Amino acid sequence: ENLACVIRENGTICHLPDGIFPPANFRIRAAMKCLINLLNKRSGHTFIRLRDNLTSVTFDSSWDEKECLLTLHYGPPGISQSCCEEWKQEAQIVCDECQFVRVTGRSKGIKLFVSESNYISPVAAADDPILE
Repeated sequence: ENLACVIRENGTICHLPDGIFPPANFRIRAAMKCLINLLNKRSGHTFIRLRDNLTSVTFDSSWDEKECLLTLHYGPPGISQSCCEEWKQEAQIVCDECQFVRVTGRSKGIKLFVSESNYISPVAAADDPILE
């Protein structure tokens, strides 16, 4: 079954036109399209571990839209402990293909993440606050 991008509006699920959330910035719209295309592939890699129990997705981007983070949220029974390595392998492909800085998977009691293969964290300017 194909996954679709939807939003909730007054408690009703509404499909997004062309799978894109119009108010989102360009980087997030491109990320949404890339992710849904990869997760709905039927040949080659099918991303079964990323799709299993997936309930929602959150996208975040930097102000300059150069960096984009993806969080995949999983409902019960969540991400299986026995499948963590497979999940990471699939997430790494998505991370690199869609040029995410980080892909995070969250379910009750488990948080996994992978980072873009060639990502170099920017150095904060002298006047930039650093929160840890």
